Amino acid sequence: MKTHPIFLSCVYGIVQDHASGSLLVEEAGGIVTDYRGRPLDFGRGRTLGTNYGVVAARKEVHAQVIEAVQAVLAEEATHEREAVRFSPSFLPDF
Repeated sequence: MKTHPIFLSCVYGIVQDHASGSLLVEEAGGIVTDYRGRPLDFGRGRTLGTNYGVVAARKEVHAQVIEAVQAVLAEEATHEREAVRFSPSFLPDF
């Protein structure tokens, strides 16, 4: 993933790798969700496979961080679609 002023991490890790960090952030008054703004689901087995990344931020800015992450991901998806559309592999052979 390319660098951006906002650190993005699409994490599909094991529950015990993230549960303690999530608890610490929440106990300090922060919010931890996936990048869709949904709470992390630790009840689906060993992995966080039903979550989409992990976003941890202070309560006051969490919604802004979610919006920024979604904007970056949408921009990257647009660039990827454009790259495929204009890829030389789609040009006819002459």
